[in-house]
Amino acid sequence: METLSTDPLHNSYAPALNQFAIRNSQFAIRNSQFAIRNYVL
Repeated sequence: METLSTDPLHNSYAPALNQFAIRNSQFAIRNSQFAIRNYVL
C-alpha cells in the first residue's frame, strides 16, 4: 500500500528512483528504434 511518506530516507530515494525510471524508458525507446531499423533493413 503506497502512502505519502514523511520518512526522510524514502523522500531522498524518490528523485533517484525517478531518474532511474526515466533513463530506463529512454533506453527502451532507443532499443525499440534500433530493433525497428534492423527489421526494416
